[in-house]
This record gives sequence, structure tokens and C-alpha cells, in this order.
Amino acid sequence: MSRKNLPKTESDELKILGEVMRMQREDRGMTQADVAAHLGRTRETYGKYERGSNEIRIRDLLKFRKLMQEDPLERAFPLIENVSGKGLASPKMRYAESMPRYLLHQKIRIGAAHFEKQRYSPLERRLNTISRSAFTGASAVACLRQIEIAYDLSLGLPVGGVDWMLLASYALAAILFPFQLAYIARFIMWWRVS
Repeated sequence: MSRKNLPKTESDELKILGEVMRMQREDRGMTQADVAAHLGRTRETYGKYERGSNEIRIRDLLKFRKLMQEDPLERAFPLIENVSGKGLASPKMRYAESMPRYLLHQKIRIGAAHFEKQRYSPLERRLNTISRSAFTGASAVACLRQIEIAYDLSLGLPVGGVDWMLLASYALAAILFPFQLAYIARFIMWWRVS
């Protein structure tokens, strides 16, 4: 069904859904042709879905959802509810607000992966992963040890005069902390530019 035959509110809803689909596609670095090939449609037909000119078929919406690993309707519904009498609520402005937290974390993880691929060699990426894992592990051990001491719990860790495990985890966390801050600062600067 073409957009001409739809009431104004339905065409606005299609336009919002299309905008959300476009943002999801761009978030994953895909072209319209890539998505259209996955849906078994032409690029022009998929482009009409994104522009809100055509109603999207249920089968295509399900394939799109599977490809993107998230439902575009979940993001579109809050935007559709904010359609005013004057026109569309700004989808770009409301996009991040409608994004569930886990999707925002997923977007940051994907961005971090792109950042590392652009900035670091494979060896440096492995060293960054090891550093992050060691920092996380040392911080977790220090927190568990503190909880064990504070609440007089026995988590199976040896107890003695000098708590070497706590001391070693603090030392490792203190040594790796500046590297983690530098990595985060570089990532934030890269994120703002890209």
C-alpha cells in the first residue's frame, strides 16, 4: 500500500518506523543494498520502507529484526506516541532516549570495537584486552576481599597476618588504572569525532 492511501497519522508512523530502521542500519555500518539483499527486496523498495513511502511487510520486518538483532518497533513506539499535531517529534533527538540501556551498552561496545580496529594493531588489541581483564579481576578480588573482611565472612580465601591477596589486587589495580583512564579518554575523543 502506498503512502498516498494512508491517513496522516499512519503515514507519520511509517515515516518514524523508517527513520528508526535507517538509524539501526547506519549504527551497524550497513548500506541499503546490504539490507535489501538480506530481505530479498530491491534497494529501491527498502529505501521506500525507510522513507515511509511503503508499508513494510511483516515478513520483511521479521527478517530486518533478525538481521539487526533488535526490534525496530521497540524504538519506534515511544517516538510514535510523541507525534504532535504539527508533525513528527524529532526522531534523532528522541532516538537515544528511547534506546533501552542494554542497547546503548551494545552500541558503545560496537563503537569500541571499531575504535580498536582503527587505532591499534592486533597485538595492541590483545594487550588492551588482557589489561582490561586484569584490572577487572584485580578490582573484583579487592572488592570481595573487602566484603569478606567487613562482614567477617569466609569465602575460602586464606586469612593470615598480611593479606597478600588484597595487597596484590590493590597494587595491580593501581598500576593498571592510569592505562584504563587513558584508553577511555582516547575512546571518548574518537567517539566525538566520528
